[in-house]
Amino acid sequence: MSNYFIKLENEHPDVATRYTQKLSLINNMDPYSLKDSQLSYSAADFPPVNNMDIVSYLVLTSYYTSEQMKAFKSLHAYKYFEAGFVSKCGVININNYMVVVANVKHSQRMNDPPLRLWIMCKIDGSIETAHCTCMVGVGEVCSHIGALLYPFFIYLLLPEI
Repeated sequence: MSNYFIKLENEHPDVATRYTQKLSLINNMDPYSLKDSQLSYSAADFPPVNNMDIVSYLVLTSYYTSEQMKAFKSLHAYKYFEAGFVSKCGVININNYMVVVANVKHSQRMNDPPLRLWIMCKIDGSIETAHCTCMVGVGEVCSHIGALLYPFFIYLLLPEI
């Protein structure tokens, strides 16, 4: 397990339990322990997430409170994406799940190390779960996760070449 999980286990045991449940889907592989060399950075390898997958995950999943949804709806996610805060976005297939791992810069503390986050999708693109190292991310949705979903949205809007 990653150092992040160990810290989570000590500080938020209830969240660590949920985190462990999520990892059980991918053979208990902690995305935060993956090395860059294990990830693909080719756009062709990313899951085929579509707009309904994004809506279904962000709006229809029961894990989220109305406060968390307001945070996403405030368009911070789009601003983070547009400002180039999302970086080092890679993907790996684990146990028939596509795990997308990325870094996102803090909005207020630009000199701090970037936040780490991951999104787990089924092969068909439906989003199973997500996690971010920010304080809100332990609830599985935050503006940083939303920022990582914007590239999928943009890709859907591009005309076919």
